[in-house]
Amino acid sequence: MDWLGNGLYTLYFNKLQRPSRNWVSKKLRMRTNKLLCTQQNLAKGANLNIEIQNYVDALNDNYLLIVTSNSIEKNAVNKVIANRKNLTVHMSTGGCSIGLLDGMFVVHLTGTSGLSTEHSVSRLVVEFVSRSNIPTPRLVYLVGFCWGNPATTKIGDIIISSTIESLNHRYLEGEETRYKRTQYRSSIDLSFIAQEINREIPNSKLGELGSLETLLSSNSERDSLLQQCPHLIGGEMEAFGFVPSLRQIPWIVIKSVSDFGCDNFERSNQTSSATSSALTLPVLNKLLKDNSLIDFSISKPDELLLLDCLFGSEIRVSRSSINSDELNDHLNDEVGIIIERKLEYYLNDTSYDRSFLRYFCDLILEVLQNSLKHSGASFASVKFHQNKIIINDDGDNFSLENLKGDNGGASSWRRIKSYGLDTNLLSYSFKKKSHYFEMNAASKELMEAVKNCKASIVPSTIGSGYGRQVALSYKEGCEIIYLEDSNVRMTSRRIVLIGEVKRLLEEGKKVYVKVSDNAYAEEYRLALKEYSDNLRILTE
Repeated sequence: MDWLGNGLYTLYFNKLQRPSRNWVSKKLRMRTNKLLCTQQNLAKGANLNIEIQNYVDALNDNYLLIVTSNSIEKNAVNKVIANRKNLTVHMSTGGCSIGLLDGMFVVHLTGTSGLSTEHSVSRLVVEFVSRSNIPTPRLVYLVGFCWGNPATTKIGDIIISSTIESLNHRYLEGEETRYKRTQYRSSIDLSFIAQEINREIPNSKLGELGSLETLLSSNSERDSLLQQCPHLIGGEMEAFGFVPSLRQIPWIVIKSVSDFGCDNFERSNQTSSATSSALTLPVLNKLLKDNSLIDFSISKPDELLLLDCLFGSEIRVSRSSINSDELNDHLNDEVGIIIERKLEYYLNDTSYDRSFLRYFCDLILEVLQNSLKHSGASFASVKFHQNKIIINDDGDNFSLENLKGDNGGASSWRRIKSYGLDTNLLSYSFKKKSHYFEMNAASKELMEAVKNCKASIVPSTIGSGYGRQVALSYKEGCEIIYLEDSNVRMTSRRIVLIGEVKRLLEEGKKVYVKVSDNAYAEEYRLALKEYSDNLRILTE
C-alpha cells in the first residue's frame, strides 16, 4: 500500500521556492475527466498522465511554456525538466508534458517547423493560448537550433532574443525577392540583464532574429536577406507564426547556431546546438527570477496538490551538478520545502506534531548532506510510505547510531532519538545502505480506525429519490474514520462518498480513505483540498 502516491521526484538541485466553493459545479466537472494523475505501466517507468483542466487554478499565469519543433529539440528539453509527466490537453500535438524547471511549473509543447504542416508548433501555440479551458502561461520560451549570420556568429553560439522580425511576406521587385518586415518585441526587455547573460552563459548573443517559413540552404538567398536586414544575427522558422498571438504574454527565443543557411547546409550540429539551448534555459530563467523579471508561486492549495502529483513518494537528490560549497544552501532552501510537505501527512493530534515535523525534517536533511558530502554517494533519496520512511544512498555504509560529537547530524540524531525513538513513536534500523524509520504512531492510529471506526455505506441511500440522506454509518464517538472506496465502480457513487467525507471533515474528524487507483485518489485530493490537514488517502 502506497500512502503518498507512486512516482519519483528527482531534484538535480534546481531552485525550488518556498510553498506559500462553488464545490458542486467544480467537482462535478472533475468527475467527468477520464484521467487525473493515472498510474501507467510501472515497467515502463511509472509515467503519469495529468489532466491540465484540473489544475487551471494552480497553473494560470504561473508556468513556463516551452516550445520545440522537432524530436531533437524535444529530447534535449525533456532532459532538463525534472519529474516530467505526460500532460493531457485535448489537442493533437507532437507531445505535451509537465514538470519542474528551476522550481517552477513548466509545460513542454512539441510540434513541427513552419506553419503549413498539420502539427505545426506555431499553430499549436496559437490554439493553446487561445483556449479558455487552458491556463495562460507566465512566459513562453521557443527553444532549439537556428541558422546564424556568418558575419556575427559562429557555430555553437547561443542566440537569445526578445525581438523578432517576421519576414514571411515576400514580393518581387524586378528579379529580386524583397521581404516585408514586421517587428515584434516581447514585453521582457533583456537589455537590463544583458551583461549578466553574457557573463553567465558562454557564447551567448543577444540580438534580433529573423523568422520565416523557409529552410535556408542557399548562400545567395541568405545574403539577399541579410543585405536587406543586416542587423539580424540569425533566423528560424516558428516564432513568426505564434508571437503575434501572444499579445501580453512575454516570450523569449533561445536558439543555438547549427548552420549558416548556406549552400553546404547540413544537420550534424543540430543535436549539440539543441542541447546547448536546453541547458541555457535554467540559467536564463534564474537570471530573470533573480532580477524580478518573472515570479511564480508554489504555495497555494491547488499548487501544492499539483506538486504532490509531480513528486510521487520518493525524492532523489543528485550531486552531479553542484559543488560541496552550495550543498547546504540547496538542501535547506529547496529540498527541505519538499520534505516538510511530505512529513505533513504524518501529523496528528496525539503523536506527531509540528515539533516532530521540524525535528525529523532536520535529521533527514542532515543525513542527505552527510551522504552526499562525506560518504562518496552520487545520490541520496528519501521515500515516504504509509508507516515508514526510508533514506538511501550509494555511498559508504554508516548507521546513524554511530553519530558522535556536536555537528549537525549528531545533534539532530540525538534530538529525534529523544523525541521519537525513546518514546516509541519511531523505530530505527540500518541495512544495506538504507535507514529505515518505522512510523509506529501512524500505524497505530490507522489500525485503530480500521478496527473500531470503519464507515460503511447505508443501503438504499445513494441514488435515493427521497432527498439528501446521510450515506455513511460508523460507531458513535469516532473522531478518526476509515472508509474504503476500493469497491466503488460508479462515478455517481464516488461523488456521494466525497460529499460524505467532506461533511466528516467539516465536523472536525480525521478521515482515512482507501482507494484502488491513483486517479481516484487524486479526485478526493482535488475535491477536498481545503481539508488536507485531516484527510489521508491510501492507495493499494
